[in-house]
Amino acid sequence: MSELVLIAASGLAREVLTMVRASGQYDVVGVLDDDKEMAGITVDGAPVLGTID
Repeated sequence: MSELVLIAASGLAREVLTMVRASGQYDVVGVLDDDKEMAGITVDGAPVLGTID
């Protein structure tokens, strides 16, 4: 299984996260977002690792 980091923690990212997990092809390591306030929280169980910078 390949590891994957998603970019953006918006509502659409949550939908993509659900679809990616359902595929069984990727292990979602975490999420990056341009909002530094998001760092450290989780989005549907995936940690927000930091910003995209």
